[in-house]
Amino acid sequence: MITKPDSQQSVTISNRTDRPDFCLHIGMPKTGTTTLQHCLFYEHSQVNYLGKFNLIRPGIRPPATQLFYKYDDKNPYQPTTDESKALLKLVTEARRKGHISILSREGLCALPEFHRERVSTFVQKTFLAPRVLLTIREPLSFVESLYFQQLKGYQFGRYASIQKTLGLPPRYFDFDQWFDIQTTLKVKQKPTVLLRQLKFGETALHYARVLGKANVKVMLFEQLQSNSDDFYRELCDFMKIDFEEANQLSKDRIRNFRWTEVPLNRIKQYQRSFAIRRWYFRQRSKEWREKALGINSTSENSQKAKANISPEFKEKILDLTRSQCQIIESEFNIPLRDYGYTVD
Repeated sequence: MITKPDSQQSVTISNRTDRPDFCLHIGMPKTGTTTLQHCLFYEHSQVNYLGKFNLIRPGIRPPATQLFYKYDDKNPYQPTTDESKALLKLVTEARRKGHISILSREGLCALPEFHRERVSTFVQKTFLAPRVLLTIREPLSFVESLYFQQLKGYQFGRYASIQKTLGLPPRYFDFDQWFDIQTTLKVKQKPTVLLRQLKFGETALHYARVLGKANVKVMLFEQLQSNSDDFYRELCDFMKIDFEEANQLSKDRIRNFRWTEVPLNRIKQYQRSFAIRRWYFRQRSKEWREKALGINSTSENSQKAKANISPEFKEKILDLTRSQCQIIESEFNIPLRDYGYTVD
C-alpha cells in the first residue's frame, strides 16, 4: 500500500498543486457520463484518466472486488490483486506529475452495502485526499432513459435477465414490462441493480461519512443541460483542474443521442415478421442491426421516443426516490425542487 505522507509533506503537495490525487466517479449512468468520460476526463491535460479500468486486460473490466481489494482476506484493503497494484502504480506516477487520476465506473453507484463499505474504506485508506463524484438525474427521467438503453442493448443480445423472461430478440417490450422485470427479479433475495441505483441519496451520504462531506460532490444532469458553463466550472473547482480547457473540450459535445420513434417502429415490425427473418437478424453484426433498426437516425422529422409509463409505476418510482431526494437536499444543500425533482 502507498504510505500516506506526513502532515509537512501534505502541506508541500497542497501548496504545489492544491489538487487531490484521485477521484472516483461512480455515476449514475445516463447522467452525461459518456460526455464526461470521453470529452473531458480523457482529453484534459491535467487529468490521468483511468477509464473504466480495462488497462490491464484490454476489453475486460474486473469486478470492484478485484479492482479495489482482495475479497475476504485478513488484510482486505491491501492492494494484492494485479488490478489494484496496477491502479496504485498509475495513480502514483500521475501524482508525481501533479495530475489527478480519475476512475469512472457508473456501476459503483449500485454496489451492495457490503462491497460499498469495502470500496470506500480502501479509497480512504489508500489515496491522498481522495474524492468522489456522483452525478444524478431526476428519477422518472433517469429510469425512462435507462429503459431505452436496455431496450436497445437487448436487440444486440445483452441483458440475459430480460431474454430469460421475454425470449430472444428482435422484440419490443414496453416500459411497464421492463420495470416489472427490473424490480421483481432478485438474486438471493437482494435488491436488483436498478433498485440500488435509485438509492443515490444513501450512496452519497455513505461516501460523505467515510471521506468527509467536502470530498464528495453531487452534481445534477439537469444542470449540465441547462447551464453547462456553471456545471463544468463547479466540477473543475472540485477536482482542481483548469476550467477554460475543460469547457473548450466539453462544450456542445453530446456523445449519446436520445432514441426516436424510428427504431421502436422497426423493432415492432421485426417482431411481427417471419421466424426466418428474425433468425437472420440475430446472425448479423451489431453494426448491421443498428442500421437495420435506424438507431442512429437523426432526421429532424423523426419524433423523439417517449416511454408510456403507467401512473402506477410513476408513483412507485417517486415513492422509492422521495427519501433519497430529501437526503441530497438536506445533506448537500442542492435545491432539487428547482430542477423538477419530487422531494415532498
